[in-house]
Amino acid sequence: MENLSLAGFNDDQFGSITSLHDYVLGTTCGVDTGAAGLGTLSGSSGAGVLATALTVGGSDYTCKFDAQFCGALKTITEPDGKTTCLGLQHVNKVTATLTGDTGEAVTQSGNTFTVDECFTSFVSSTTP
Repeated sequence: MENLSLAGFNDDQFGSITSLHDYVLGTTCGVDTGAAGLGTLSGSSGAGVLATALTVGGSDYTCKFDAQFCGALKTITEPDGKTTCLGLQHVNKVTATLTGDTGEAVTQSGNTFTVDECFTSFVSSTTP
């Protein structure tokens, strides 16, 4: 195990998630812990400035971001594997910029996130 340096975050769909731009509407990533988050996350505390050291046995760096996505409605299989719904699905991957204590780049895997948002609708009419 070794200490790491964390310098940034990049999302494969939204780009940098440490600032507001395009579809990134809020973030606590890269924001000083004594400050409010940016945009839609201004009610949350910042996660900490970057670059920062991640030490063995130390605290995790946890941050969040809000982003807007659009797409065509499709059939989504719910987590139970049996039920389906009509909704939106968005898959993205956030990668941290990490270097080891000897300066080598650190490779990451398994950081894909999927959002499934189901919708219900109904039709009403006031005509007989």
